[in-house]
Amino acid sequence: TGGIDLESSVAKFAARSGSGNVDISNFGDLQIASLGGIEGISGVAGSTINVAAGGSVDVAATIAAGGAGTVNITATGSIQDSTSSGVAVDAPTVALTSDTGSIAGSGGMGAFKVDATTLTALAQTGVNVRNTGTATLAATLSTDTGAAILESAGSIQSNGAAWAGDSVEIITTGTGAQGVITIAEDITADAGDIRLAGHELGITGSDTMLDAGTGDIRIERTSAGSIGVGD
Repeated sequence: TGGIDLESSVAKFAARSGSGNVDISNFGDLQIASLGGIEGISGVAGSTINVAAGGSVDVAATIAAGGAGTVNITATGSIQDSTSSGVAVDAPTVALTSDTGSIAGSGGMGAFKVDATTLTALAQTGVNVRNTGTATLAATLSTDTGAAILESAGSIQSNGAAWAGDSVEIITTGTGAQGVITIAEDITADAGDIRLAGHELGITGSDTMLDAGTGDIRIERTSAGSIGVGD
């Protein structure tokens, strides 16, 4: 099909676009599913896929936008990943916003899985995202309460906005050039610890602050690397 622009009140949705963007606005809870031989939502290279729900969004089948594509998911409730394999979202640019809930795996447990190079994840009661890609990920995570957790198979760098949560964890499982954490914006943990774990860590900028309040700031080298502070 061509581009899709749909306002709906359905429980499950799947779509394949042959050209143009995909926009779905649902009045209640929505599951991205496999229906009638169509798995999840797929868009052409460079397309934008917008999913908005007046309730929660459950991604049970992958949302994919290739090339320079973008996927935006906005939910009044929680955003969860219940895919059995692969990732919930596969696109270079991914933005996840939960107004009153969390961003996490199925049932609020574990991680919401993406394959991206730019990520924004904002929630009310917790964020837990794992990026499977090995390219450098530019990211911003923030939650009003609960933990903000990001794990990536490649390097991670902050992306122009502060990170915040009751606790904050940034973890890269990569090594060498693919295992670098670069922080240029403030990180605030209101009720817990800040944990940075990677092969190398760089904290840049003249006034970048890591503020864990009464908690701890934990810096861990996962393999032989270096820690750099300042220019």
